[in-house]
Amino acid sequence: MTVDILICTMNEGIASVPLCLMEEQDGVGYVVSMQYTDEQYLKTIPDELLTRQDVVLTTLKGSGLSANRNNAIAHAKADICIIADDDVRYTNQRIAQLREAFSRYQEADVLMLQSLGPDGQLLREYPDCSFNMHCPPKGYYPISIDLAFRRERMNEVAFDTRFGLGSQKMSGGEEGVWVETAKRMGKTVIYIPQPLAKTTEYPKSGDHIFSDKRKLFSYGALSYFVYGPSSMLRCLKFAFLQAPKQHASVFKAYVSMMKGILYIAIDGRKIDKDKVVTRDKKQKQWRI
Repeated sequence: MTVDILICTMNEGIASVPLCLMEEQDGVGYVVSMQYTDEQYLKTIPDELLTRQDVVLTTLKGSGLSANRNNAIAHAKADICIIADDDVRYTNQRIAQLREAFSRYQEADVLMLQSLGPDGQLLREYPDCSFNMHCPPKGYYPISIDLAFRRERMNEVAFDTRFGLGSQKMSGGEEGVWVETAKRMGKTVIYIPQPLAKTTEYPKSGDHIFSDKRKLFSYGALSYFVYGPSSMLRCLKFAFLQAPKQHASVFKAYVSMMKGILYIAIDGRKIDKDKVVTRDKKQKQWRI
């Protein structure tokens, strides 16, 4: 199976992309999607990205991570695609293990893996056992650099441009919406406890969400997209349990999340109802 690593970056971030590249090898390529807000950034594209035979470089004016992801996917040609950013690194061994995993899980349209931090340790707490995302364990959520998928099977599943960093109203949530959309369209999404990407920076703590209305808005919007009306109670519980720990107002946090909930409730979840797969609430967690 061929593999394309889809690297999304913006403006000056293009300078660090060559550090993401491994030595050229058969069957592994890169699609670099560069968003830019000013044409001056096009002059900073490193020569290596223009000369390497295994790199496809595409540019996109504007902002919005989801649009950038969609642009990268549109230019991919490999059997397997890996969602990547400009601060992650890969090894031949982990790519080989990914190929083996897709061979082992023939039914999987999407594999969700693990990421490593700068110290080589797991980036966060991950489940120890594999499972199908139609019945995920409590507390598990996807992050973009954990995702790899079979390109031809996922052609109709796009990232929702209302979500993600740089979008009009939100600053995140795009990977959760993408995975939820895939599930409802009948795709098989499986988590396996196997490392894939290694990031050069630790992610910011989730605690700062309570000082950022835009992040709270995004959290509420994502919650409604995934859970529907029950998200109102879920967000209320989240605010009551977590906001006081960060010396934040429960009321103000909940109001910001409710605004996100109402936005998606009014604007719609935008999933083709003919392709929706209803989750069986009685189904037990499927461990593989």
